[in-house]
Amino acid sequence: MKQKGLLLIILCACLTGPGCDERIPLNAPYQDIWVVYGILNPDADTQVVRISLGFLPDTDAYVVARAGTFTVPDLEVRIRTASRIWYGTYQDSIRRDTMSGDFSLYSGVYVFDTRQDSMRLEPGEQYVLEIRRPGDSLFLQAITRIPPRPVIKFPRYLSINGERCLESVAFEDSVYVFFDPNPAGLPGQAYGFEIGVSLTESVNGVPRSYRYGTRQVFQSSVNCSQASGGALCYLFRDGVVIRGLRAVLPDSLPGDYFPEPRCAVLAGDLARVVTLDVTAIDTALARYLLANNPRGQDLTTIRAEITNITGSARAVGVWGSISMDHQPVSFTPCGEYLLGLGPQPSSGCD
Repeated sequence: MKQKGLLLIILCACLTGPGCDERIPLNAPYQDIWVVYGILNPDADTQVVRISLGFLPDTDAYVVARAGTFTVPDLEVRIRTASRIWYGTYQDSIRRDTMSGDFSLYSGVYVFDTRQDSMRLEPGEQYVLEIRRPGDSLFLQAITRIPPRPVIKFPRYLSINGERCLESVAFEDSVYVFFDPNPAGLPGQAYGFEIGVSLTESVNGVPRSYRYGTRQVFQSSVNCSQASGGALCYLFRDGVVIRGLRAVLPDSLPGDYFPEPRCAVLAGDLARVVTLDVTAIDTALARYLLANNPRGQDLTTIRAEITNITGSARAVGVWGSISMDHQPVSFTPCGEYLLGLGPQPSSGCD
C-alpha cells in the first residue's frame, strides 16, 4: 500500500459555525510536521530530546516502519541559559522500552551530558531548547523553567539512639503525606505535582522498580486540609498503595527484596528499597499531561493539541521539566505480607 503524505496526527477543529466537517483526507499534501519531546530532570546525568517527523515519505508505509525510527539526525540541537550552553549529540542506538515484532527495536535521540558539577541543571532556572537544520531556515524553539524542588516533610527519618531510622509506614491503611513545594524560595513555581511509592528489587545486581502513583496532576492538598505554612497534604486512602503495588508486581519477585539496614548513623547508608517520591511538574508538561489524561476525554474523543514548540515550521510535542524529592521508608510487617514479601505477622493483618 503506497500512501503519500500520510498524516500520523489527525486533528479536527470546530472553531465557528453551526457544524464541523469530519471528513479526513488520508492522503494529504506532504508537509513537514516536527515532533519534539524532552523532559529535563536536574537529577539525571544525561538529558534526552527526541526529534522526528510526523509524515511518512512517499513509499510503502510498512517498509518504512520496519526500517526507520522517523527521528531526524544531523540537526543542530542545543539547550541554553543566559550564561551556559549544552550541545546535543545524536545517538541512533537507543533501545525502545516496548517494541517487538517486525518493527525497529531502536530509536534515535539527542543526548546532553549534565554529569559534571559545572553542567548540572538547576531547579528554578529557565532553559531554552533550540533546533536548527544546517543549510536551510528551519528554527524551532521551546522554553521551560525547572520547578523548585519539593521537600517531603512527613514521613521523614526517625531518630533512635543517635541513629537515623526509616519510618515504618502502614500503607495498608490510610497514609498522610506532607511536603513543602518550594522550601528554598526559588524563582517560579510548579504547575502541579504527582506523588507515588516505589519498590525496588535487585535482579542479578540490576535494579528493577515497581511503582504506584497518582493518576492525575494535582495543584492543592488532596483529601486533607491539615497542611499549614505553605505545605501541601496528600492522603492515600485506606490500602490504595498496597492494592496499587500488588497490581503491578509479579506473583513472585524474580529478584531479591532486602530492606536493610533500617537504621544507620548516615542517612545515605539506609536501605532505599521502598521510597516515597513527590514530583513537581512545570507548566508545559503538566498541561500536556492533563490534556492527554483519559479522564479528560470528552464525548467527541477529540483532544486539544497542547504544545510549547514554536518556530519556522509546524511542530507538536512538549519540552518540559520536573524536579523530585525521594524519601526512603519501610513497609510494616503487615504490608510486606500483603505484598507477598514476608510471612504473616503473628498478630494478623486487619
